[in-house]
Amino acid sequence: MDSHSDILAMLAEAAGVALEGDVLTVEELAAQLRVKPKTVYAAIRRKQIPGILRVGRLIRISRSSVLAWLAGQDREARSRSQR
Repeated sequence: MDSHSDILAMLAEAAGVALEGDVLTVEELAAQLRVKPKTVYAAIRRKQIPGILRVGRLIRISRSSVLAWLAGQDREARSRSQR
């Protein structure tokens, strides 16, 4: 093992998460969602965000997992509004 990225790749493969070389930090995800990092950390603790990979204290998030999750949330919201 040479680096954190090697460890993350192995963990992602074992967890069935596709990284495709595209991972986000908590701060990057917070910026994209336009929320504070504290909000993302709280959602991670509540297991509300998919694609979380941890190596020690290092947290990375699979962008593809989050995008799929957000797309599902959008479909669910539209379905509820049509009822």
